[in-house]
Amino acid sequence: MFHVREKLEMKHEKMALYRFDLLVDGVPLKEYRRPDLEDAVFVQRVLNKDFVLRIWNDSGMDIEAVPSVDGRLTMTGEPGDYLGRGWLVRAYSHFDVEGWLVASGKEGQISRFYFAPPGESYSERMGNGADHSGVAAIAIFRKEFYRPMREPYHPPLRPCDRFDVDSLTREITAVPTRESYGGDTGAGFGDIVARPSQEVEFKRADPNRPDAVLKIYFGSRKQLRAWGVRFEPYPALPEPFPGNVREPVGCPIPPDMELRRRTRGG
Repeated sequence: MFHVREKLEMKHEKMALYRFDLLVDGVPLKEYRRPDLEDAVFVQRVLNKDFVLRIWNDSGMDIEAVPSVDGRLTMTGEPGDYLGRGWLVRAYSHFDVEGWLVASGKEGQISRFYFAPPGESYSERMGNGADHSGVAAIAIFRKEFYRPMREPYHPPLRPCDRFDVDSLTREITAVPTRESYGGDTGAGFGDIVARPSQEVEFKRADPNRPDAVLKIYFGSRKQLRAWGVRFEPYPALPEPFPGNVREPVGCPIPPDMELRRRTRGG
């Protein structure tokens, strides 16, 4: 149990360091959650409105953020993959992903994201279908840093310490496929605007495994209900320590205060 709790605490700590919002007109959309999916956020889309992914890095280290929308990498349009290229987000700062990357460099351009109805999303227009419509995600990778060892000692690896790529491949390919749960809204390929960019070198601490993956699901109110989101307030629960509920802080009024007021007024 200790190891499970330790992993959960580490997960919550990472989620606190990195976060991202889905903005419309510069304002984050209201978020909803499901009790059984603590790491997933749901928002109700505003049809045909542009939206922006704002990535927050509250850690003291630069990170690489790999965005995926509708299951496609926003920098190449290819299927979402952790090996895809991402954007540099400096320590204690944020970065806005405004759309699909069309061209990079000094003459860089992007096509704005917008909430597209069925049949109009970028994925569907490129012939990739809508199997993964309605989800935006960010894979976060920390930057590798050098920490010198006190002694040049390298312990021998035991067989169980080695990373078995073949076994991992077998495990992945053995996972059964499931039906699609694509939503009723996708990310459209909107207006093309100039957004110059610069390529920089970034070496990941772990090239294949992100430090965190943040997800936001978007769709109509009907779609969110189908995904299990509850809009009605949950019923009040019984209070386990009712005697511990205190009244607002303040000095009690003396019982004879009202009598004195009447006397002075008279």
